[in-house]
Amino acid sequence: MWVAGRLRRTEEPQETTNAESGTVTIGGSAVGVLSRGEERSVPLASPGGYAWRPKNGERVLVIKGGTLGEERYVAGSLDAAREQDDLGDGEVRLYAVGGGASITLRRNGRVEIAGELYINGKAYEAPEEAIGGA
Repeated sequence: MWVAGRLRRTEEPQETTNAESGTVTIGGSAVGVLSRGEERSVPLASPGGYAWRPKNGERVLVIKGGTLGEERYVAGSLDAAREQDDLGDGEVRLYAVGGGASITLRRNGRVEIAGELYINGKAYEAPEEAIGGA
């Protein structure tokens, strides 16, 4: 009976941290992440309709699930806030990490697009009057 009682106590779920920060060691769609140890092929979690690929060296949020925290998902970048100093409360920016293209939605209704614009695979050339010409 002592053994059975001892086994029951060890089968109880252990308290674990539900989230932690990590550093991407292998970028891509199923990343490698170093937090307390390195884990590989960690799936990415993101809102519907949004796709992203973290880059090597990026700091990310790792969410843990399952009974004992054995499931892991990379849920977002912890480095993103540093690159967005000019955003006001309630404003949104989609951007390529490390520079390049971005789309910013401002509270005043303005949409700002930075980078080369392609529509259906063809480079968009703005009409001269849209740029400030005649």
